[in-house]
Amino acid sequence: MPKVTGPLFGTSAHGRIVNAGSFRRRGATTIFQRLPPYPGEATPKQAAIRACFAQARTAWAASPQRSWWASGVLHNEYITPWAQWWDDWRSNHPECQP
Repeated sequence: MPKVTGPLFGTSAHGRIVNAGSFRRRGATTIFQRLPPYPGEATPKQAAIRACFAQARTAWAASPQRSWWASGVLHNEYITPWAQWWDDWRSNHPECQP
């Protein structure tokens, strides 16, 4: 059953039909649009890139850091910034190329 979110007794309406898509109606014209895939369902390409990203993140977390005290607070900083690490990781791992 459609869920109407626009005016019910008007010349136009819009809403959703279950989780299949959305519609809009203007006068005698009805336009139906399918919804994109659910964001939680990754395509195989997205799953491969996410797995590569997780590996790179784990390796970066284990990379060397430098620490120093300032005003009684311990500061930690990675020697290689994440953006540089990710660029290097992708260039050294061709399976991570989009």
